[in-house]
Amino acid sequence: MQAGYHGAGTETQTLSDLVNQIECVDAHRILWKPEHEKKRFFLLLAGCFGLLGEATHTTFVLDEMRIAVMKLLELPLIEAISLSKETAHNVREDLKKLYLKEK
Repeated sequence: MQAGYHGAGTETQTLSDLVNQIECVDAHRILWKPEHEKKRFFLLLAGCFGLLGEATHTTFVLDEMRIAVMKLLELPLIEAISLSKETAHNVREDLKKLYLKEK
């Protein structure tokens, strides 16, 4: 999981700015939880998930949600999958034919 460079929204620069707590497992299978009080190290760790150990738990602090619009949307399976030229060959032929027939 690499989230350090992905934008989180208009109020924060990155997702790592929102990290409040992390638990990691290192290469020796030792579970460790860095102290949030050591702010500089904690922010470094939050920005490089996976490099200092496998993150097993991550807690984010988020702003209160003000508006949420949820709408049920039923799609044929083939439309629910984001296809690119690189991944299209992985889709079963019968699904491709079904999709092309519906269009």
